[in-house]
Amino acid sequence: MIMLSVDTTSQSCAAGRVVGVSLAAAVAIVLVWRLTTTWRNPSPSSAAEAAALRGVRAKRRALIVAVMVLIAAAAAVKATTSYHPEPPAAQTQAGSGSIDAGASPG
Repeated sequence: MIMLSVDTTSQSCAAGRVVGVSLAAAVAIVLVWRLTTTWRNPSPSSAAEAAALRGVRAKRRALIVAVMVLIAAAAAVKATTSYHPEPPAAQTQAGSGSIDAGASPG
């Protein structure tokens, strides 16, 4: 029932949507980083394999960083497009007053 009393056009609701999208993106980025730790850092079984794994680690780390940048970019686009607050009442009243003053009663 409380959802019926929330003004979805208010500035605070719009800011809350932006914070929610940003928080979800941050959680997704942290999860991607934590869940790929063993994949990004394979352990070598010999000294000869250690040199070859350096290149593999760098490529995998670059791939994961690229995925995280894509997540952040998608979240930024989503947050930007979801921010549509209603203008403050002072701006609304000032704008409507100038329109009404120019209209002639007829």
